[in-house]
Amino acid sequence: MKKKSIELSARELQTKMKEKSTNRKIKDSDIDYSEIPKLSAKDLKKIKRVGRPIVGESPRRAISVRIEKHS
Repeated sequence: MKKKSIELSARELQTKMKEKSTNRKIKDSDIDYSEIPKLSAKDLKKIKRVGRPIVGESPRRAISVRIEKHS
C-alpha cells in the first residue's frame, strides 16, 4: 500500500509541527517519579561524577581569545 502524499504550505507545516511538539513545558508536579527507586547513602557513594574533572578548589573556565593577524 502506497502512502498518500500531502502538500502543505510552510505556514501549515509549522502549525502541524507545533501541534506535535515534544518540547512542551511540563511542570515538575506533573512528572510521575513513582517508578524511580529511592537511593540510600550507600548507593549515592557509588555514583561517580561524569564530565571534565574539577581541578583545584574551583572548576575550570573556558576562555577564548581572538588575535588579529598581521602581515
